[in-house]
Amino acid sequence: MRYYKKGFSLIEIMVVIVIMGILASVGVPKLFGTIEKTKEKNDLVWLYHIRDAFDRALVQEGALENFLTKNENGQENKGLKTVTHLLNDKAGMIAFQYKMQLGSRNIIRYCQGDLTDQSAYQPGSLLFDALAELGLGKIIATMPSAGNINSKEWNFQMFTSKAMNDGYNKQIRIRFKNGSHGKTDLVPSDPTIMVWVGGGDYKDPYKGKYGTCFSTEPQYCN
Repeated sequence: MRYYKKGFSLIEIMVVIVIMGILASVGVPKLFGTIEKTKEKNDLVWLYHIRDAFDRALVQEGALENFLTKNENGQENKGLKTVTHLLNDKAGMIAFQYKMQLGSRNIIRYCQGDLTDQSAYQPGSLLFDALAELGLGKIIATMPSAGNINSKEWNFQMFTSKAMNDGYNKQIRIRFKNGSHGKTDLVPSDPTIMVWVGGGDYKDPYKGKYGTCFSTEPQYCN
């Protein structure tokens, strides 16, 4: 007597396909969400690296004064007062700007921040020395000629999350952690730096889709 092995019926196969579709619709987005959340956290780590680099640079003798050097004519540059004012202000100082320009190909852009004097972006200045430690030396040196965020493209991608690469300009801001808003010339006894991404208020940092708060001071992330 012959025995025939029974196969799956069409209905059984359709049921399995439906179940697999349901599992995929739930599991895949969750998986991608976990990956993206990890990328946001990695981008946040960059802000701590930036903070630490500025803190180390600030302990160097005369570092703050070297934000801006003397002009070619030998006259003292008045930018130092501007810098201390910015570092105390609630909006802080834009150290640099970052943007992933989306299109047929993704283009990475970096641009200067609040300082416009070319000497602020050259070796020996606090801004250059701090960011050069992070591998941005070549980029920082070109920023005075990059007044427009769309003017120059780079291969170095500091941030990888969609939150930081959504096609919009991201401002990387720094200020004295213990700064006094409105006190132009006051340098705190503890001139440590805080870093955040966002607009003109250090208490309102930029937040990613998956809950990451882009600030080195989590108490302002509520």
